[in-house]
Amino acid sequence: MRGAGHSRGTGDQAREHRYGQVSFLCGVLSVALFWAYGIGVIVGVGAVTAGITAYRTGRRTPHRMPVDVAAGITAGITGIVNGLLFLAVVLTHT
Repeated sequence: MRGAGHSRGTGDQAREHRYGQVSFLCGVLSVALFWAYGIGVIVGVGAVTAGITAYRTGRRTPHRMPVDVAAGITAGITGIVNGLLFLAVVLTHT
């Protein structure tokens, strides 16, 4: 049974697609929530982890990384760095 939210493909392709979407979503949230006292860092780690999992799952084609996976990893790293900088500034001024 294939519903509206399911991706096409079987096995590894579907798993790669899901992890890629999760990575992208978590990456965007980590950038948006970097100011929330560590929440952005935690969500950013989730984005990077899901992105690496998606890449390793779907790397049957050499040198291929879907855009959502690359964007999720990049945004996750950005959210982690921004969150850590924010925490450093806040903790030094309190």
